[in-house]
Amino acid sequence: MLHVWVSLPSRLVALTACAFLAGGAVAVAGCDPGGGGEWAGTEYDSVGVRVVTNPLVALWTRSTAWRVERDLTIGTDAGLPEYEFGRVVDVDVGRDGMIYALDQMSAQVRVFDSRGEHLFSFGGLGEGPGELSNHDPLGALAVLADSGGDLLVVDRVNNRLNRFTGDGEFLGYVDLGVQSGEVEPIASGILPNGDYLVHRVVRDMWNGILRVDPHEGPTLDTLLAFSLQPSAWGLTRRNEQGRTEALMHSPLWSILPDGRLVAGRSDQSSFQVWGPDKRLKMVVRRHEPNPVLSESGQERYLDRLMEIWETMFRDEGESEEWIAQQVRRGRQVYIPPGRLPAVTGFAGGPEGTIWVRAARPVELMTSHVLYARPPVREFWSRNWEVFSADGRLLGTVVLPPRFTLFRIRGDYIYGVEEDDFDVQRVVRLRLQTH
Repeated sequence: MLHVWVSLPSRLVALTACAFLAGGAVAVAGCDPGGGGEWAGTEYDSVGVRVVTNPLVALWTRSTAWRVERDLTIGTDAGLPEYEFGRVVDVDVGRDGMIYALDQMSAQVRVFDSRGEHLFSFGGLGEGPGELSNHDPLGALAVLADSGGDLLVVDRVNNRLNRFTGDGEFLGYVDLGVQSGEVEPIASGILPNGDYLVHRVVRDMWNGILRVDPHEGPTLDTLLAFSLQPSAWGLTRRNEQGRTEALMHSPLWSILPDGRLVAGRSDQSSFQVWGPDKRLKMVVRRHEPNPVLSESGQERYLDRLMEIWETMFRDEGESEEWIAQQVRRGRQVYIPPGRLPAVTGFAGGPEGTIWVRAARPVELMTSHVLYARPPVREFWSRNWEVFSADGRLLGTVVLPPRFTLFRIRGDYIYGVEEDDFDVQRVVRLRLQTH
C-alpha cells in the first residue's frame, strides 16, 4: 500500500496505491467461484496455535458458492435532503434492524428503518454536547452499534467517543486521549462487551490497538501491538539519499462477531486470529505469496500514477507547463523494493467466516485515486476471499462495482455505493449462502 501526500496549489492530493502490478493469483482466483469441493491444504498444531496453509483451489463448487443480490437502496441525487448523502463514512445496523448512516459532510447520523424509510437524524455540526465535526478526513469517523442498543460515534477532531441511545439521545462522551500531532486513531472497532478499540500510532514509539471504556475513557490495556516500522497511513519520509520515500505496508485488523480479532499486514499473504484472552489462536496462510516489486515494477507503478495525474490535470484545463512541473515533483517519490500489497481489509461474516479483501491490479487505477475517501478505497478489490472459522479457504464473494463494505450482519451486507457522478447511496445486500 502506498500513500503519497503531495501539496498542490489549492489542493492536497492523496495518492494511494494498493494493487498487483501483474494481476496476481488473488484476482485470477476470484474470477471463478467454482472450486474443487474438497479441501487440499495442510494444518497442524504449533504449541497450541493452529497453522493452516491453504491451496489455490477453494472448497466451494459452482453450486455451493455464496453470492449477493441487492436488497435495499437508500438515497437520491435530488429530492428530500435526508435522502441526499454528502460523504457517508460508516454504516451500522442496530439489533432492531434500524440502519445508522454517518454522513461526515453534514455531521449527522441519519437513521432509517429496515425498509429504508427515514426516521430521524441526530448530531449536527459543532463542538457542543452531542455535536460532531465534519472535517475531511478526520472528523466524525465511525458509528458503532453495541449489543445493548446504544451507539458510539467517534469524532477525531473533537477528540471524543460520543455515546447515544438508539433513538439519538445524547448520553455523554469520554475523551479519546489523543495528543495532537503525536497520536492518531486510524482504525476502530467495538467488542461484544461494548468496549471500544482504537488503533493508534505514536511515531517511533507505539503502533498498536488499545482498549477504551466508553464510560471511563482510555485505558492502558493493550490488545495487540504492531511493529514500529513505519507504515503507510498517508505518510512519507526522507531516506538516507534525501529522496521522499513512500511506505509500502499497513497493519490491518477487524473484530469478528464472536470477539476474536483478525490481524495482518497488507504486504503479507498470511493473517492471524487472536482470542478475546489476547492469545494467538490461529495463523492462516493464503494460497501463495504476493508478488515482489522489482525495479522495473517500481517504474511501471510510478508511470501509471503519473498517467493518471496528467489526464486529470489536462481535463481540468491546467497548462502543460504546470502539469509537467507536477509530474517532475511526483517522480521524486521513491518506491522501495519489496512485496506488493496482497490484502486491503478484513471483516467477519456469517457462520464464523473470516473475509479478506484482495487488492486490485494497478492497471485498474483511475483518477478517483486522487479524491477517494478514504483514499485507499479506490484500490479495494470487489473480490473478498472467504475463510471458514477454522481457516480453510471456502471461495470468493464478488461485490458490486464501487461498493464499500462497512458491516456484515447475519446474511446481510451494509455499505455505500457510488455512481459515475460520485453520488452516494446506502445499500443493503442479501448474502445467498445456500
